Amino acid sequence: MLSYKDWYKQKDKLFKFLMLFTCVLMLSPLGSNKFLVISGKYVPEIAILFGALLAVSNYKLSRIFVFNLFSTVKPLMLMAMTLTLFYLGSLNGYDVLDSYSLARSFIFVFVGIYLVNFLMKYTSTTNTKYFILTLVILSLIFSIIYFVFISTSVKSAYSVPLILLLAYFASLSSNLKNVVISISIIFFIAITSSFRLYWLYSAAIFFGLMLPLFKNSLTISSGVFMVKKQSFFLLLVLVIGFPLILFLSWELIYEWLAADESRYHQTIYKTQQLYGSIFLGESTGSSATTRTGQFLYLVNNWDNYVFPSGFYDSKGFYGSGGDLSSPIRDSIYFYLSVVFGLYISFFIILYVLYKFLVAIYKSTQARLMRLIIFIILLILFCISGSTLTVISQAFFLGVLYSLQTNKHSQQEAL
Repeated sequence: MLSYKDWYKQKDKLFKFLMLFTCVLMLSPLGSNKFLVISGKYVPEIAILFGALLAVSNYKLSRIFVFNLFSTVKPLMLMAMTLTLFYLGSLNGYDVLDSYSLARSFIFVFVGIYLVNFLMKYTSTTNTKYFILTLVILSLIFSIIYFVFISTSVKSAYSVPLILLLAYFASLSSNLKNVVISISIIFFIAITSSFRLYWLYSAAIFFGLMLPLFKNSLTISSGVFMVKKQSFFLLLVLVIGFPLILFLSWELIYEWLAADESRYHQTIYKTQQLYGSIFLGESTGSSATTRTGQFLYLVNNWDNYVFPSGFYDSKGFYGSGGDLSSPIRDSIYFYLSVVFGLYISFFIILYVLYKFLVAIYKSTQARLMRLIIFIILLILFCISGSTLTVISQAFFLGVLYSLQTNKHSQQEAL
């Protein structure tokens, strides 16, 4: 029979497992598309309430987190602003549920930011990073399970902030095995996603991880180059090996992509179309035309977006004959313009750019990866409003922003 002490330890482990499982389920497509769906609607409140009750009733740190969240000035100001934008969105969109869904996702950006800052204040930078890394790994596992084994969609919209967080943690690691595993996961995600940009992201991340490792394998002593032979040749094998494996496997990858007509269209055909539009002057595809149309629409109708319109899904923006149904889900700049208005958006963008650039400049480690992450986020700014409208992506975007710009995280490696 278990003693009280042993029973308490078992209960503690069970509660921690349930809390982590609930959190990861909410932050992955396995939850948002499968297990937390009621009547076709994603209801993360189930996981939020269950996880919060477990945490607050059993752990002092969780109670401090919740208390600070509802009693300090900045979170309260954020809630007041969100309620105001929610009210404006309800008036403009005539759909309270749409407005609530967008407001809910927006809040999770700041939950991610606040969580990282809170953990760094009350624990340590290293413990914070290991906790976030655990969330990242488990969320990626749940995402891969859903997109590879459950989803019937051709496109697998893996969370880009989640991928960038994995790349960031890999860049902090001195263990080459961890780097290889991270690169392998990112390449697998890129291939199975059916998004061409994911291929570009994975190539940039590979470069960002390999170059510093090569640099570290070379040292200068008394004006003479010294090579750490074992590290250098292992890296050389990796740099040659990964592209070689992809090249040798290309026929199998091509057959898999071509086996489904929709997957072939999304990957190979659109890549050929992009090549033709850039180098041969041929017409661009529909997605490029859509995004160009959105930008031109905003430029030509800028006076409609001077002031905030709040949270609402702007379906039908282009009139009954338009084919661009939801511009705020296709670009962050359009999302900001609709929700906050152009004036406020301008200062938000300037502030975020300033924080990122200063962090990159002051960083003493993983500077190249920070720069690559910044560039990829700039691409997302132009093409992916869903980064702010999907809870899992919004949360990890907030976490990524905080880890990149928090002064304590810029100096300490894993």
